[in-house]
Order: sequence, then C-alpha cells, then structure tokens
Amino acid sequence: LLALVMFEDIAALERIREILAVPGLAGVMIGQSDLSISMGLGTPAGGAEAQNKPEVQAVVAQVGRACAEMRKLCGTYQGDIKTRVEQGFRLFTQGRGDYRE
Repeated sequence: LLALVMFEDIAALERIREILAVPGLAGVMIGQSDLSISMGLGTPAGGAEAQNKPEVQAVVAQVGRACAEMRKLCGTYQGDIKTRVEQGFRLFTQGRGDYRE
C-alpha cells in the first residue's frame, strides 16, 4: 500500500512539511494543471503554457525540495526528468494514451 496525496492548490505550500509529516504518508504527486489554476495562472483547458510558467515551476521545485528533505516520495506528470530528479523527485508517470491500442 502506497499512500500519496495530490498537491494541487497553492494554499498547501505553506503547510507542505506538516502534510509530509502525516504518519503513513509516502509522499505527494503534483498536479501542475490544477496548481496553475489555483495560482490564477491557468484554465481548465490550459496546457503546458500555464504549467511551465516560472511561478508554477518555482512552487514545484519547492515541493520537491521539501520531499527530499523529509525523505518522502515526490511525483509528477510533467517536466524534464533530469531536472525533476535534481529537485528531489523520484516518482514519474507516463502518458495514458488510448488503452484500446
């Protein structure tokens, strides 16, 4: 069993270490699309442009560092893997594609 929470709202940033300290929690997955929306920088139909804004990427990096410091998993759906590993990320997903293929 692997318990992860989604980090999708900027309001969670100020309490990220408190969140990561929850007993039994393995780490977080960052939902950059929803994060950018919560920061007032994206829209539900928005894509990489909003998610790659420097302000969003700075928050993603902060969460990665907090996870690394607290020895928790940090995952993402987007981003350059080499950069993310340097930021402390250890969990990566692939595009879902069409399951019928």
